[in-house]
Amino acid sequence: AYPESGLSIGDCVSVDSEFEADLGTLRDGKFINIADCDFVDTDNYQAKVCPFSSQAGLPRVTSNSVNRCCTESSGAMIENMEGAGFFQTCLNHGVNFMEIRVISNIVGSAINPQVSENLYQTIVKLINDLSKNEH
Repeated sequence: AYPESGLSIGDCVSVDSEFEADLGTLRDGKFINIADCDFVDTDNYQAKVCPFSSQAGLPRVTSNSVNRCCTESSGAMIENMEGAGFFQTCLNHGVNFMEIRVISNIVGSAINPQVSENLYQTIVKLINDLSKNEH
């Protein structure tokens, strides 16, 4: 989670949208952000939005998918390394999806591996809630 998000280590969240925050290229050994590349229409470059909502009562957040830690938040609440690819694949194939994440660290600090139990408990509750809604 970004420090200004108000989220804490161990919180479980549902991701509403993913932005490819540091998508770009290398030129002369330096990273060039996609917004500064001349091969992308940045006016139409938007975050990928999840068309489904979580039924688990989780906080809903925006996320930056990044290649490197500590990318500027630009309003996102969390960062991860694979969410935008997951969103795009599901959207391309018309697959229903949700992205649920547990906050393992504050951006720039070490990961806390003990938080996986929170994610497990949240997923069990979500599956139980979803199965009740199908009957």
